[in-house]
Amino acid sequence: MAYITLDTAKAHLRVDRDDDDDYIGGLIDMVENCVAIEIGEDLVDLEEVDEHGEPNGILPKRLIQAMFLLLEDFYDNRGSILIGVSATIRPLGFEFLISPFRNRTIQ
Repeated sequence: MAYITLDTAKAHLRVDRDDDDDYIGGLIDMVENCVAIEIGEDLVDLEEVDEHGEPNGILPKRLIQAMFLLLEDFYDNRGSILIGVSATIRPLGFEFLISPFRNRTIQ
């Protein structure tokens, strides 16, 4: 299930042309898959529920924001080598946003 639409992804990325629509669509699928793997849980299990207790397709906002951060990183940095760039980890980044959702089962 796509929790991020192409339109919202393009708005976040500040993309106003259609040239990269297929690429961005593929990134959306990958990002959602990556977040599910990273937290060790199916995203459907984290959806909010309606008055009947059924999942309604809406994820917590912090998970959506984590997906946007990952999407932006993958879109902006299409290679594995960055030349002339100093990198730092932002304290309120991806790890911070997904940390409450990680499956912390002790083996």
